[in-house]
Amino acid sequence: KGRSVTPDDLFESLQVAASEDAVLPLSLDVGTIMRPWIFQSGYPVVTVTLSNGELTFMQEHFLYGGSVVTSDRTWWIPITYHVHQSFGTVQSQQFWMPQGTSQVSLEQGDLMDGFIVVNPQQTGYYRVNYDENLWIRLIAKLSSDPSIVSPISRGQLLDDCFKL
Repeated sequence: KGRSVTPDDLFESLQVAASEDAVLPLSLDVGTIMRPWIFQSGYPVVTVTLSNGELTFMQEHFLYGGSVVTSDRTWWIPITYHVHQSFGTVQSQQFWMPQGTSQVSLEQGDLMDGFIVVNPQQTGYYRVNYDENLWIRLIAKLSSDPSIVSPISRGQLLDDCFKL
């Protein structure tokens, strides 16, 4: 006789595809990544700060009503960000923020007059907040040339602003 499908059945099927396409680091499996997303309430808000050439990404628990709550809930988060340099180049960076890790710091170097967009095209299921300096850089660039960031990313920035 048949049986009900479980989340693990889904994870196993997705793991086959993920392995074939080599989209996950070798030490990760789909089930490990997905369980917190399925079995925890809310989702993360990632706050980004820039200080002394170092970017810091901090995840916190966000609930639908628009509140950030203090909790030990964390997720595996696929972080993608674009570094827009003042001379017009855009550098795309990606990394996994591990579950159980509330903060990751990366060497960035001097942005000069550049700016950063985290979660471009809103491909990840998380909200993004920036420190005051990074918000000011974003606002200045978007005020002078809105087309420098895609319409989807502009919409995401506005939505995150209003929710946070």
